[in-house]
Amino acid sequence: MCVTLSCWFTEFLEPFERVIQPEELWLYKNPLVESDRIPKRVMFAISFLTPLAVIIVVKIIQRTDKTEIKEACLAVSLALALNGVFTNTIKLIVGRPRPDYFHRCFPDGQMNAKMLCTGEPDMVSEGRKSFPSSHSSCKCPLNSD
Repeated sequence: MCVTLSCWFTEFLEPFERVIQPEELWLYKNPLVESDRIPKRVMFAISFLTPLAVIIVVKIIQRTDKTEIKEACLAVSLALALNGVFTNTIKLIVGRPRPDYFHRCFPDGQMNAKMLCTGEPDMVSEGRKSFPSSHSSCKCPLNSD
């Protein structure tokens, strides 16, 4: 429970604000696409419930006892929660911008002289959490079980 709360808590912390040089700004000028994203709640539900369902179905087909099913479900739950804590912590420490960071930071497309972001603070903060990918890192504990 504590690990799950830690994972949830780290979702709302502010990431490291890495200085972006004007020469590298071209890396972050991909267009901002809202409709192409999977909501976090859906992603976490799928990544949590799908392995549990597979484990339960396989264990029932193999006719194992209930304690083994419970242990397998607890192991997957712990692995996913720990993975979330580690992934979010690395994201906060690294602070690498997403490819669409420019359009999150400057929604009107005009950069000011001091490069101070004029975008919505939540969008800008989320734009600094690119590395490592939550979608990719979520696969690691599932493949190792």
